[in-house]
Amino acid sequence: MVGRTLPFLSVLIPLYLTILMRRSARFRGGRNTSVHLSRITRKLLSDFQPDTEQPLHERLSDREYQIICLIGRGKTVSEIAEALALSVKTVSTHRMHILEKMQMKANAELANYAIKHNLVCMTD
Repeated sequence: MVGRTLPFLSVLIPLYLTILMRRSARFRGGRNTSVHLSRITRKLLSDFQPDTEQPLHERLSDREYQIICLIGRGKTVSEIAEALALSVKTVSTHRMHILEKMQMKANAELANYAIKHNLVCMTD
């Protein structure tokens, strides 16, 4: 079934992106359209890629991986920000992306996942 839908999607996605680009340019006055579209493109492609046996944490960037490991250790966003010399806002944004990529809703789910998949090292 997936093999049949992908050729159709390869035609549909560029058409959809063109429509979004035109709408985005109208609403944003033509500014920041490429940034907005790259987010949309990533979201669309991730939604339509066939499922694989790849563990969820392997989809994360290196920084996101660091953050999920620290969440697994029970660290708060503020503690993670201090440990990695980042702003709290940056860590919160990474956390939001992790939750989206892993289709989870809360830190407790992330911590549970990190522990079950041995992503947590309890020593400093």
